[in-house]
Amino acid sequence: MRRSNCSGFCSEAGIPRLLSTKWKRFVSVFLMPRPEYIARLHGAFYDLRTCEPAPRPAMLKRYKEVLVEAANTAGCSEASLQAAVASDYAAWVKQERLPRIDRR
Repeated sequence: MRRSNCSGFCSEAGIPRLLSTKWKRFVSVFLMPRPEYIARLHGAFYDLRTCEPAPRPAMLKRYKEVLVEAANTAGCSEASLQAAVASDYAAWVKQERLPRIDRR
């Protein structure tokens, strides 16, 4: 049987253990696809945050409509849905490769 020349930091397959644990954490984020209603909610929120001041009331109305629809689909309240998807928003922006929003 051939002996591996890998040090203690490698598994038997030759994959570095430190990299494999980081990779597992990265993959766990994307194990389940994002539901379409959450992507629509993120899109409406992004549009609200990036629009000019003049169309902001119309965008806010659109966001609230999408939020109500998404909450009905998910079977929860609007506030709990907003809290649940808040941490996913930044990942969605990165995944969609949208420009970052300037904080004024």
